[in-house]
Amino acid sequence: MKIIITENQNKLRHLYRRIGEIEDVFKEYEELFTRTAKTLNKDGFIHTVGMFIGDIIAGKLEEKDVDFDYVTFRNQIKRFVETHFYEELIDFYFKHKKQLNESNNMAFLRRRETIKDLIDNGIEVIRNDTDICDYTFTEFLTEVSWQVSDNSDELGIELTNTKIDLIHRWVRNNFSQYIKDEYLELIDSEGCNDYDEDEIDDDYLSGFLHNVDNNQ
Repeated sequence: MKIIITENQNKLRHLYRRIGEIEDVFKEYEELFTRTAKTLNKDGFIHTVGMFIGDIIAGKLEEKDVDFDYVTFRNQIKRFVETHFYEELIDFYFKHKKQLNESNNMAFLRRRETIKDLIDNGIEVIRNDTDICDYTFTEFLTEVSWQVSDNSDELGIELTNTKIDLIHRWVRNNFSQYIKDEYLELIDSEGCNDYDEDEIDDDYLSGFLHNVDNNQ
């Protein structure tokens, strides 16, 4: 069977000859790319992997003292990786993203009761130290989330910006309705008159949608 090579493919023939080399680089740095998949969104992951592999291959060619334009060649490799290996990169990304989400869910389940206790403690701190009437629900939910993350040592979690975001997502995803009920009870008991039930619902929906957007 005769294989017909299009004009575009013919221009990229030198890149097709490097498919094996590209696959070798990916295997060599698979652990790094696994960590990268867990910290970036899909487009950021594909861009980063393409750029990294392009730099590695261009760097090896440069070491051979070949006369070529480094940036042009690097960018050609990057675009080739992003297009020719697109499906493989997508599968790799979602495989490891799923593993991360499953791991986070298990971590949350192990700490659910502790988080609930920290939420109750945080609400009590807010009630004792501030005027609850000054809070919108969104502000209250945010402050409770910070009360929980500020006591991350009780969760057995070493605090980083990523872990703070994770803890806040745990609180919002699983306890927003509970916190809303507590908030309504507090503002009723304190006789706060400057709130509107519809406004609280809008705050609640806004906070929820913000959380959904951050998890996509």
